[in-house]
Amino acid sequence: MRKKLPIILNRIIAAALAASAAIHLVLGIWWLAVGFIVLLGAFYLGVSPNRRVRAFRNKSLLSYPLLFAGLFILAISLRVLVFGIYFIPSTSMQQTIIPGDVVWVNKLLYGPALPRTPYEIPWINLVVWLAERPDADIESPRWGHKRLKGYTKAKAGDIVVFDNPLKGDVTIKRCIGLPGDTIQIINGKVFVNNEPFEEPEGLIRPAPGRGFSEAGENGVATGVNRPSSLQRSENAERTETEKLLFPFCENIEWTLDDFGPLILPKRGKKINLNNDNYVIYNKLLNNNIETNNGGFFLNGEMIDELTFTQDYYFMLGDNRYRSIDSRHFGPVPCKNIAGKATIILFNYKNGRSRILKSLY
Repeated sequence: MRKKLPIILNRIIAAALAASAAIHLVLGIWWLAVGFIVLLGAFYLGVSPNRRVRAFRNKSLLSYPLLFAGLFILAISLRVLVFGIYFIPSTSMQQTIIPGDVVWVNKLLYGPALPRTPYEIPWINLVVWLAERPDADIESPRWGHKRLKGYTKAKAGDIVVFDNPLKGDVTIKRCIGLPGDTIQIINGKVFVNNEPFEEPEGLIRPAPGRGFSEAGENGVATGVNRPSSLQRSENAERTETEKLLFPFCENIEWTLDDFGPLILPKRGKKINLNNDNYVIYNKLLNNNIETNNGGFFLNGEMIDELTFTQDYYFMLGDNRYRSIDSRHFGPVPCKNIAGKATIILFNYKNGRSRILKSLY
């Protein structure tokens, strides 16, 4: 019986890998199906009693290099395609996520975005840097954006890790609005499609007299003091911080407490351009829309409507007045999203109470 147990276990593992490959083919997630097929092949090479396979395993000059190469590729694939681990220095998501938390980010749910430069690939980036220094260009993308298919798309309420559209810094916020939604903040209350947004537990609102700042994602405090909306009169001037709010236009006097309405771009959706929304959507297109004699021009062609080519999301921090978020840098394009934060692994400052804490 003891001799049969390994054989039965191997068959169960092989069946599970084959079933996983078949399921993902049916779901249309072909790249994961291929991954499971490769794992099934590697597993067969490792345990098969076939005489030729055993002879191959016994050739150390072949088997060991292949083993190490396989493990190296597996490690890179897991890091790039499956998960990420991030240290949080910021207070912008307090009380949900606090400084010192280490969060697990699931890339499979939304589908992983493929690297746009070799410097985004772990371990490979070091080799490329050594080959290119001292003129290494770490920042500029070398390949176009491509996202592999995932199980779902980002939903309102998800805690999302993404690249800041302005600075490129890795940022973590809560998703408030989805592509096509209309976002508006009125007196500090968030509305999505004219319905109140269901705020998360532990949402931090400002106390009277508190100022604005954020210990940013790099741990550096940014921002300047601002009065609470409770203290400001209707005719009060906007603060210096609020002058830096999206879409960075003096004629659009949006504030932290009164923002929008803003229609989030949705791929394939068309809008009619006018003098009001031109300023907003031109910022999202990196100022590629030009105006001349009351008309709008894109790539030299006159247009009166705009068709969006990708989806955008609206992100806010749970600590609303200690957060640099979509009120400041605007909607986040889908290509910037890394994944969904699902678990707090531990907190390297505050001990045991936050070990494996779910973020669902």
